[in-house]
Amino acid sequence: ANMVEDFGTEAVKYNDRMIVLSTQLDDWGETSANHTIALTEYFLEHYNIDRVYLHGMSGGGETGSLVMGKRSDLYAAYLMTSSRWDGDLEVLAQARTPVYLAIGEDDSYYGSGSLKDAYAKLHALYEAQGLSQTEIDELLVLDVRPQSYFTEHGFRDQHAGGQAFAHDEEIMNWIFSKGNARTVPEELEYIPEGYTRPAEHPGTLERLDYQTWESFSYEDHTQRLTKTAWVYLPYGYTAERTA
Repeated sequence: ANMVEDFGTEAVKYNDRMIVLSTQLDDWGETSANHTIALTEYFLEHYNIDRVYLHGMSGGGETGSLVMGKRSDLYAAYLMTSSRWDGDLEVLAQARTPVYLAIGEDDSYYGSGSLKDAYAKLHALYEAQGLSQTEIDELLVLDVRPQSYFTEHGFRDQHAGGQAFAHDEEIMNWIFSKGNARTVPEELEYIPEGYTRPAEHPGTLERLDYQTWESFSYEDHTQRLTKTAWVYLPYGYTAERTA
């Protein structure tokens, strides 16, 4: 989730124990897709997580589709908003990871043709597997909204208006209804009492606000953004101490 957008902050309203990871793109291609997969695998290995959901909007949606074409088996469901599909649909079809595709009919950046085409191709792959329409509907949704939907949510532009999908309970409930809980070994289910006690030498979380540029105009520097990062500083850390 990009925390400048509303999806991360809205998601925790559906599960207050949710961990939201906001990945920052290095590109809109293979590099960011591989980083996303590596980050997912790290958290699954080191934390007691029962399921993972993926969301991508705009350029992040393109990256998310590449992730679905590589390791869709890692995710309980994928919400793609205001974007286009670049990933391998056959890999996704084999994993049968639920996908919700949401976009404006006349999205100002992508249009809606790419997602309509991806839906048709993935639908055909599921039909070839022998799935019924009811079964396919549980795995795949194409949701193309008219201008009136975005206007009602206060947006003139359909691409920027993809933020409205974060506030759509029907969409969010569909996503979070998907996925079976991962099986946690019994020896990992128990959390030792000492783990919940305050640390004798706690670190601190420091807020870092920084300036950057909107991704579509990054090279031109036409739209400035303020972003926030939370940085963990170990106990005893000082700016002068480098090791």
